[in-house]
Amino acid sequence: NRDTPKNELPDGFCKIKKEVFRNYKYVIKFTNSKKNKDLDLYAYYNEIRWLKYLQKFEFVPRLYKTIEYQEDIYILMESFKGNSLDALSYGDLNFLQKNSEEFKIKLNVILNNLKNEQLIHRDLRPHNIILVRFPSSFDIKIIDFQYMRKINKDISDINSSHYYKVIQNIGGIWRDKD
Repeated sequence: NRDTPKNELPDGFCKIKKEVFRNYKYVIKFTNSKKNKDLDLYAYYNEIRWLKYLQKFEFVPRLYKTIEYQEDIYILMESFKGNSLDALSYGDLNFLQKNSEEFKIKLNVILNNLKNEQLIHRDLRPHNIILVRFPSSFDIKIIDFQYMRKINKDISDINSSHYYKVIQNIGGIWRDKD
């Protein structure tokens, strides 16, 4: 969990944030049920649901496995070799500025795919958009599907007392506008 000393993590893994860890190939995200008092289980089940559904698209991480162990839910997925838009290096930022038109086009393709599926991400922000650079090109990846839902449908398995906090945290009805 987030309090585990670095030397006790599996070889090659580092903490990204909270209960999210990665190495060069995998990301492990888990609930930490005791610390979170099971209030966010619906968000993890929701993320698993949408990751499974979205595997047909290249802009989402490959979902390798989900496991429930000792009251925790573990999600094992692909790790991208890139940076989120809110953590770009100077070189990445300069690259992105030079390729801003292509970036807009690629991002619009992703957004149109979601729109065609009648999906709304509900947490699409620089932190959840990953720039993956190659020598002469780049890809855009989207992560964190905990609050995704179909347009005009509610999230499944909602704990209503916690959902009020979620609405405060990610915003209200404005996130549902087309």
